[in-house]
Amino acid sequence: KLQEIINFLAERNKKVQSVQVQFSLLAPNIEKQQKVKEICDLNKIDFLAYSPLSFGLLCKNPIINKVQKKSLLRNLIFNLYDQSTLKLRLALLEIANNRSVSQAQVAINWCCYQGAIPLIGLRNREQLIDISGVLKWNLSQREFQTLTNLSKEIALKLPSNPFVSN
Repeated sequence: KLQEIINFLAERNKKVQSVQVQFSLLAPNIEKQQKVKEICDLNKIDFLAYSPLSFGLLCKNPIINKVQKKSLLRNLIFNLYDQSTLKLRLALLEIANNRSVSQAQVAINWCCYQGAIPLIGLRNREQLIDISGVLKWNLSQREFQTLTNLSKEIALKLPSNPFVSN
């Protein structure tokens, strides 16, 4: 579909500048999104990754079960995915601890490793300061592969877009 749109616009002397897709360790159809990324690369189109932290789920400490005030949607998501994402979040935490960074930085770095431009919802100054640290380091190939493999083991992915209404 994307290639058809690119071709259609090219016939009219127009160009797609960017494509925005749900892209994270918990995103559905990640293989399809990686194919979209390849098309973007071939056509010099920016690939924007929204929800790279999976609504904050990838930032949830797997060891400390701290109850926080969250929206109804976030509480539902956190409860639904808590156990199925445990191994992945443990790996995120281990990498984060080894590198003295946050789990959020590790999850975002996973997107950046693939050339995606993550769109991150920051809610306060501390988050902004933390996330700016992503630009100071890169995942190793082994770390990237570990996270990718653990992601593939998770059967229940996030919905394609939980905010779509029919």
